[in-house]
Amino acid sequence: MDVKEEYETRMLEAFLRKKGKVAFYSDLYERATRSGEPRMCWKWSWWAFFGGLWYPLYRKTYLAALTIFAINNAFGMFLQFAFGYFASNVNISNDERLVTFTTIFLAFLGLTFIFQIFIGGYAPYFVIKRYIDLKALIEKKYESQSERVATMAQHGGYHQWVVWIIVVVFAIINASLLIILFAAINDPNAFLEALKEVSRQRSYY
Repeated sequence: MDVKEEYETRMLEAFLRKKGKVAFYSDLYERATRSGEPRMCWKWSWWAFFGGLWYPLYRKTYLAALTIFAINNAFGMFLQFAFGYFASNVNISNDERLVTFTTIFLAFLGLTFIFQIFIGGYAPYFVIKRYIDLKALIEKKYESQSERVATMAQHGGYHQWVVWIIVVVFAIINASLLIILFAAINDPNAFLEALKEVSRQRSYY
């Protein structure tokens, strides 16, 4: 390893603070900067696929996390609006509502799955893009390699607390989904009536 390669490795290690991840991001860095200017490229991450917005938040890539959060909210609002609309529609039967709800929900799952694939493949790029931008700023400000590496270590890293939040949130979501699914299967008519009541209450606001 020559001096330049050693420096690049030290900077990336300082940014990631996990030596086991250096090879993954080093390959992504090389591909993203091959043409000189950073360009978006695909690098699959199961962490990003399953973690969604938590992955960039864990890696302090806040803009990407905020964008994913906004898109997920848009999906959720559409699902809520669609369910509320058909639940309050008196011109269709309960059987038709069940078919409609199932269709909408499956479409929602399909869109969410496609979006998660996008996150799984492209979210790592936004992490390495943050590294590229941060590296450029640090190198412009400091001359010595030791100062650059130390500064990168200060601004890089990850949020360990994100992992604990993920555990709690996923547990709550899974428990809630199981309760809703059980209620829908156990008594579909009562479930539809409950949706109607929720829709009526929301219309008062």
